[in-house]
Amino acid sequence: IPFEEGKVLLCPDDKLLVYTDGLIEYENKEGRQFSVERLKAYAASAAQASVSEFVDGLHARMLKFGGGRPPADDVSFMCLTGLGGRRACPGEDAD
Repeated sequence: IPFEEGKVLLCPDDKLLVYTDGLIEYENKEGRQFSVERLKAYAASAAQASVSEFVDGLHARMLKFGGGRPPADDVSFMCLTGLGGRRACPGEDAD
């Protein structure tokens, strides 16, 4: 599978969500998938949450959507945030 390698500066308010396809393909009893659109809507609504609140809330939202059904595929996700650092983020002084 081709991929690109790169570097991204994560500022303290930034979040990077990494997830498997099982999250967006998680189905409710009607066969509708959780979807990228629902994930984006959740991310926008929880943008100011801490990382732990974000992850716990996403898990709860997914289970609520699916009525608590067990997933048919593996579901894994993690969220990272920036801690600041050597390069300045908007609104921070450079070290």
